[in-house]
Amino acid sequence: AQWRDDFWEIGASHMRIGEEFNPEAGFVPREGVHKTAGQFGITQRPRGSIPWVREFNPQVEVEYITNTEDLLETRTMEADFSTEFNDASFFRIGYERTFERLEEDFEIRDGINIPMGDYSWDEFSFFYRSDSSRKLSGSASVSSGGFWGGDRTQYRGGIQFQPNYKFAAELNLTRNLVDLPGGDFTVDLVGLNSNYSFSKRMFLSALIQYNSEEREMISNVRYNFMYKPLSDIYVVYNERRDMDTNEVKDRAITLKFTYVLPL
Repeated sequence: AQWRDDFWEIGASHMRIGEEFNPEAGFVPREGVHKTAGQFGITQRPRGSIPWVREFNPQVEVEYITNTEDLLETRTMEADFSTEFNDASFFRIGYERTFERLEEDFEIRDGINIPMGDYSWDEFSFFYRSDSSRKLSGSASVSSGGFWGGDRTQYRGGIQFQPNYKFAAELNLTRNLVDLPGGDFTVDLVGLNSNYSFSKRMFLSALIQYNSEEREMISNVRYNFMYKPLSDIYVVYNERRDMDTNEVKDRAITLKFTYVLPL
């Protein structure tokens, strides 16, 4: 095999969002903040010394968020070590240190409140994914650590089925076990995602997800037809259903049409 030389990757950014900012053309999750982020990583390829490994990727990321008065609100420091194998499978082990400052109480669940104050916790995670180019592949992960003054353990698993280049379906299951001073709870998410390509210009995709916390089933079906380059027709169906009463809470059909004018 021919290996490229090892290389280093360094990145940094700084962003300021004022209190009066109005994100009419997009989505910004927080206002009135300074956000500084940095990343350092190394990609190392063993050049045949370890024949079953394609590359190693150790990486460190830091994100620092303050308000406009430079008071720290959020800080995350993450270090992970990932390995890509020659059979196209992937493994990652990670560690994350988080700090959050709450300026007011918030209710994370009915009857369970997180009091205002400063919180910091550590979390460890493991992730593995098999070769996703095969007809049948899978992934699994587990993470465990602190969570808003308590503890949280998360388990995730997924199975992907791709019999040909036109159709793919993926089933994902996630379980969160949360232990807080105000109470314990468990949340399960089950999602089914599928895609079908009628041609290079016509696609149909569907996402169905069940949330045990809300006892809801959410469905999203999208049809996309590219009738000319950079011009599309979308038909989207959304539904939110209460699984206890089988009542439809929300239902909508959206039609979107784009057309590029010639210059």
